[in-house]
Amino acid sequence: MRIQRVLYSVGSLTFGLGVFMLIPFFCSLAYGEGDWQAFACSVPIAWAVGGLLLLFGHPSRKQALRQRESYLFVSLSWVAAAALGALPYIFSGALTDFSSAFFESMSGFTTTAASAIADVESLPRGILLWRSTTNWLGGAGIVALFGMLIQRGSGSAGEINAFKAEYSGAALSERIAPRIRDHIRAICLVYLGLTLILVIALVLAGMQLFDAVNHSFSIVATGGFSTKNASVAWFENSAVEWICVFGMFAAGVNLTLYGMLFRRHQRKSVLQTDELKYYALICLIASVLIAWELYRSGLFPENSFIDSLRLASFQAVSLLTTTGLCSADYDLWPQACRIVLFLLMFCGACSGSTSSSIKVSHWLIIFRTAVAELKTMFHPQLFRKVFFNGKLLSDKRINNILVFFFLYFLTFFVGVILLSLVGLDFDSSLSGAAATLGNVGPAIGVIGPAGNYSTIPALGKWIFSFLMLAGRLEIMTLLVLLVPAIWRKN
Repeated sequence: MRIQRVLYSVGSLTFGLGVFMLIPFFCSLAYGEGDWQAFACSVPIAWAVGGLLLLFGHPSRKQALRQRESYLFVSLSWVAAAALGALPYIFSGALTDFSSAFFESMSGFTTTAASAIADVESLPRGILLWRSTTNWLGGAGIVALFGMLIQRGSGSAGEINAFKAEYSGAALSERIAPRIRDHIRAICLVYLGLTLILVIALVLAGMQLFDAVNHSFSIVATGGFSTKNASVAWFENSAVEWICVFGMFAAGVNLTLYGMLFRRHQRKSVLQTDELKYYALICLIASVLIAWELYRSGLFPENSFIDSLRLASFQAVSLLTTTGLCSADYDLWPQACRIVLFLLMFCGACSGSTSSSIKVSHWLIIFRTAVAELKTMFHPQLFRKVFFNGKLLSDKRINNILVFFFLYFLTFFVGVILLSLVGLDFDSSLSGAAATLGNVGPAIGVIGPAGNYSTIPALGKWIFSFLMLAGRLEIMTLLVLLVPAIWRKN
């Protein structure tokens, strides 16, 4: 096994992470706040760890990563990023124990937005920006974002293996460019463009620049970290809420489709994409159903149906895209609304987007596979044919999705049991496992939109951290490392 090559790649990533820590460092200096010292301690540690790993793996730097090494590299990268990303919280005093700091960091990088900090507004601006930056880095995929750096010299095979290991859902997507490096570059440009558009829109809607940058980072990454305890509800600005709704919806679209819009021969196929149509339909139906129930219940008697639609659309799109931002405490809404929102946690947005959970494409393929199997029961002479975006899917691809579907819910149920054994009540265990595995963030009850994860015991936070990582890497990348046969020499 090429362990040196794996460690060299992890070293490149951790060194790059130290560079990104300079952003909140200079932000803290600009605002004259004392948390710059936390980053002044964290950056050298990140560079030292990265430098040692680079030195150790330097002789193997030109070797290509095979598939099993790619899975190990991606998993180690996310764990290393979460561990190093926890340092600013410890050094600044924002969190005093490593389990909480690791949980907060893992939540940021996996774009879960489940926070162990009870009072976010008490944090200095440097730490607030670091929280949002971890969201932004994790949304793009830390491996993809540092792709040109960490895979330099490894060959196209290594690049493709690492990209697939981090973005297994993107396997259903078309490429913008033939070369994987050009494809990653195009996605990163789209990601950056969406971020800049959102910053400008939120500033024009009345947000301060600092808040606009932080919320744009969270929205584009479908991450959900906010600079306010009450999240977006704090601003009491309907224009800001509608911008967030459209921003979250846009972030839930397959990023590859945006790149295809700039290619004349691919434009027509964008609006014909099966997943995009059903994604928009689910958003519309869920928003209208919740809005009607809110309006009918009289919970907000002063609100018109448009106001109810705004509140419903915000929460429906937020949970569907696994963003986790809140414009209201939906835990107080009628039960029918909460049930719809809970089910949306298991849906997810589009494959190849920054969102997590199961994804619309997987649900669509599972449904079409079930229909095809029912047809073969009555017509045995027919072969099972499942189409997606007009293309016939192979049995291998379908089986991979079915295995993912099984492992996702198996991991969910195991998580519920373990969280119950730790001492959480049934509602918190059930909704917490769904929210963290789906990288949604806020759940129901004490860990709902009006609460946080600060009261969760240390062991519970480690369980949640594992669920967040498993959900972000779509189960397979992480669990495949536990299969002994993979590590036998060949």
